[in-house]
Amino acid sequence: MTIDRVNKINNAYNVPKKNEINKPYTVKTKDSVNISENAKKTSEIAKYIEIVKNAPDIRSDKVKQAKINLQSYMKDSRIDGEVLSSLTEKIMKVIIG
Repeated sequence: MTIDRVNKINNAYNVPKKNEINKPYTVKTKDSVNISENAKKTSEIAKYIEIVKNAPDIRSDKVKQAKINLQSYMKDSRIDGEVLSSLTEKIMKVIIG
């Protein structure tokens, strides 16, 4: 005795037909993302804040050049007490705010 196709078990396997195997997958709906101008600006500002936070507090190249310039002026005696005092006041205003 042989039993064949009991309760249509063969239909449980969904085997693609030969012509369906190589069909390309097509997208029927498209997703999209809209970023508001406010979000773009906020992201850009956050990027700049991070750059400033990671920047060194003192720009050693500028300090070095300022020292060289100051020494040059001191050697040439082109700087007098009045100019030096004025320069010191300006530097303090920049530092203190």
